[in-house]
Amino acid sequence: ACFFLFFIYHYYKINFRDFINPKNQEVGNYISKNTNRNEIVFVSGKQAEFLICPQTNFYARRNVAYCKSPEDAKYQMQKFNIPDGIIFYLNEKQETEKIERIRL
Repeated sequence: ACFFLFFIYHYYKINFRDFINPKNQEVGNYISKNTNRNEIVFVSGKQAEFLICPQTNFYARRNVAYCKSPEDAKYQMQKFNIPDGIIFYLNEKQETEKIERIRL
């Protein structure tokens, strides 16, 4: 029985994590207020890739990409031929520590 309950918990933890984490709305709204429409948006930092989900994109009113470093972001910008970008660096609490605008 414990084995079965563990898998139910695991299923909900993975598939419904966005309902448990209110940071998606907070980060998405912050991105929406601090970006220009011509910029590609990146998040970077510890566990930042877990914030990239439909809920964050909805509140940010745009797609958000993950980058490991500014060089990684510039590579992705070159790949999509977008000259302007912005990186939101997040800390362990998924709060914005720093914003860096980058240009090709």
